[in-house]
Amino acid sequence: MSLRPDVRGFTVIETVTVMLIVSVLTRIVVPQYQDVRLMAQATQVAADFNVVHIAAEEFFSEHHHWPDDTGPGEVPEELAPFLNEGFAFEKDAYKIDWENWVLPDGTPMHPETRVLLGVSVTTDNPALGFAVAELLRDRAKLTLGNRYTFIFEAM
Repeated sequence: MSLRPDVRGFTVIETVTVMLIVSVLTRIVVPQYQDVRLMAQATQVAADFNVVHIAAEEFFSEHHHWPDDTGPGEVPEELAPFLNEGFAFEKDAYKIDWENWVLPDGTPMHPETRVLLGVSVTTDNPALGFAVAELLRDRAKLTLGNRYTFIFEAM
């Protein structure tokens, strides 16, 4: 015969131990998840940059001039046929901007450089901007506020 009746449930110590383990795991997993998500977004931006770059090169090879400059989030009309169907310049976390700068006097350091071509990314998330800049670090870049411009051609 048992002196104690059959008791079911958890003790306070067991409950606190489980809560402690769950909170430690959460502190480890959540930041790693956020880092993975940020790098996935940055990789998507870099992939979009490459898509626009390739489309612009294809356009140039057919028409012997570059598409005109547009505003943030606007797909250049001339470039649209060279992009994948449904490709958008306005995404949830950022906007893409095709850049075609004609510089009649060239750049201050290189007056022979009359045209700069690139893609700008505008985002309200500075961590995303820095992550994209790190991924595309081999590209010439200009940064102003929340706008990151990557140059792929200087002529």
